[in-house]
Amino acid sequence: ETEQLALDAAKAVDAQIARVDISMGDAMKVVNIELNPPLIEVSKVTGIDMPERIIKAVHESYQNHKKKPLLIKFFEDAHSVVKDVLGSKKLL
Repeated sequence: ETEQLALDAAKAVDAQIARVDISMGDAMKVVNIELNPPLIEVSKVTGIDMPERIIKAVHESYQNHKKKPLLIKFFEDAHSVVKDVLGSKKLL
């Protein structure tokens, strides 16, 4: 439940990486979201090598975009829309 609250909070501010401080009083609630957390300290506390995880995620993203760059995806989508519009002979 705590992990889900932290994930929901990070997602709410569109953060890929964040430290979410949660109050565990009567009811759990988010009290702070740090968008630029010190990764070494987080790694020590959680036991997860955060710099390594970030590097792997960046590398995977690079590999995915290398295979099919975002600009190519955009042009393919635009081509598909134009083809649909011309095929139905409807103009916007």
